[in-house]
Amino acid sequence: ASAWYCVGVHRTRGILKTNAPETFHDMEIVQIAGIVDGDEILVLNRGGEKTVLRLLGIKSFDATVSDPLLSEYGKICFEYLKSQALDKQARIVLSPKRVDTKGRLLGSLFLKDSEGNFTENLAKVLIERGYTLVYTRFEFPQMENYLEAEQAAVNDGAGLWSDSRIKGRAQMLKILWNEERDND
Repeated sequence: ASAWYCVGVHRTRGILKTNAPETFHDMEIVQIAGIVDGDEILVLNRGGEKTVLRLLGIKSFDATVSDPLLSEYGKICFEYLKSQALDKQARIVLSPKRVDTKGRLLGSLFLKDSEGNFTENLAKVLIERGYTLVYTRFEFPQMENYLEAEQAAVNDGAGLWSDSRIKGRAQMLKILWNEERDND
């Protein structure tokens, strides 16, 4: 099962070659066409162009790493995205930076809420459920809001915050990211 899962993730990462970030616009409605991993989504615009969107402000664990503890939480995040977001429409809100050094579009995705409005911030939902971390290495507009959601997840023992082994690793990563940001 693990080998099949890894093959699927690597096949999805091969989709990165279809990258066309310049054809996407802020506030555009897109189709979620694939899940690359817990913080990367393949999106399709109305013109049929595809690109990978790196969800701004979060960092998920890699589902394919050899560390079973980390990969478990990467798989949980991946599977949640697959079950809750795949093939749905979303509004894309782009970062002022727009594209990262790997050519991925940077931004947020908002899914439809129960009333049909695009208000459900996908990254924030992942944080609230404890499936991912707030990536504090770089400043971003929603950082304070995301950190509040993360603190609530920590307090509630949600997701990865319920496991003391992974919680310690997550806290060390956050210290490292904050130090790197402060040294820039």
